[in-house]
Amino acid sequence: WCQLYQASWFVRYHVRGIGPLLPTHIAAAAKSAWSEATKEVSVSQLQRDVSHAISALQAQPNAMVHRYELESRTELSSADILVRVGHRDVVVEVDGPTHYAYNDKYKRLGSSELRDVLLAAAGYRVLPMPYFVWEKLADLRPDEKLRELHKILHMVRGGCGL
Repeated sequence: WCQLYQASWFVRYHVRGIGPLLPTHIAAAAKSAWSEATKEVSVSQLQRDVSHAISALQAQPNAMVHRYELESRTELSSADILVRVGHRDVVVEVDGPTHYAYNDKYKRLGSSELRDVLLAAAGYRVLPMPYFVWEKLADLRPDEKLRELHKILHMVRGGCGL
């Protein structure tokens, strides 16, 4: 049901002018299953670490991060971190190992790709934060880590991805 709900959103955003894809009772069941499946949210240590770093950026003078929320709810799902960067809403999706193929740690799973496409179609700028990128930042001194995170968020603000 959840995949059916996601697929209907995907088609709705990418095929303009199309009518309802699913009969009303099936659409309602898919939405209900999606709501139930995404109701309980767990926050990983990786998500907390990224969130704390973004919070630290917000506290700096002349910060470009104006607001952030950990586990913000959107119509499509929960977003790991919702950040206001300049005048743009940016969803930072902290992608741990479960978002990547078992046999290729750099190959994202289709469900994570679809999530990002749907969030972007809903008007959010999406920044996936892969665990292996964050691990590289973890080796830096705190001030260097903040500087690198600031650069990454600045790229997103300008329209680039990670």
